[in-house]
Amino acid sequence: MIGTIVSWAAPKTPMKTEDLKQAARDAGLEEKIVREISYRNAFKRAVSRIPDAIVRKVDNQGDKECYQVTREYKSNGEFHYSKTCTLIVSDGKVESSNGILEQEVRDSVDYCIEHQNSSDMTRMIQRSFTHSNYDLVPLRPQGGVYFVPEEQSSLVETVRDFVTKIGGTLFTYKLTPEERTAESVSMNMSKYLKGLLEDLRSSCDSLNSETPTHVLQRRCRSFAKLKAKVEAHSEILQSMASNLKSEISNAEIEALNKMASA
Repeated sequence: MIGTIVSWAAPKTPMKTEDLKQAARDAGLEEKIVREISYRNAFKRAVSRIPDAIVRKVDNQGDKECYQVTREYKSNGEFHYSKTCTLIVSDGKVESSNGILEQEVRDSVDYCIEHQNSSDMTRMIQRSFTHSNYDLVPLRPQGGVYFVPEEQSSLVETVRDFVTKIGGTLFTYKLTPEERTAESVSMNMSKYLKGLLEDLRSSCDSLNSETPTHVLQRRCRSFAKLKAKVEAHSEILQSMASNLKSEISNAEIEALNKMASA
């Protein structure tokens, strides 16, 4: 086997954060893959649920953020807009001259803090692979379908247990080493690793002679980990492995020269 194609479907109902943490522990995953929803993000989700409303940030007043709520309606074949009210967000609470909408948003924010959605679940699955230093290789730009190398397949079953416990479904399809399949997997793995390299290069843009030693050491470890990934997947990468190794080495030299010449 080359590996496994993985995809998933979220539960039909929202997932409580505490239930997600318990499911992660029960499945043998680190609880930290489940992150709390910040008040800011919960507010953004809450206002997106207001029917027929457009909510835009209009001002900052110190530690206060001001949002205008505008209603959209159609009359005589044309769309019209009218201001409903202003929402003021400060110190983890919402205030407004419109008491009904204020309470509606507050209740919705509380709900969004306590519950997570399908996008959150996707990020949890991605974190479970990242924290294990494993690879979840996207097979399409929009995501949703991924490849996992065969030697990392044990985590797939752990993730399946987690997804099942929260009411979702994990779909898996084993890949055999057929020529065209192997070629496609090689290309996607190469693209994935080059993406990791570009991210690492970007993180080195700010390096200079005053960069703290611990930051430099962290970058060096990142280059070493990336080299190890290429080596581990050299059979999948086929002829692309040598070029990737050279690109990583050149990027590492560029980063070191940047520090020396700064």
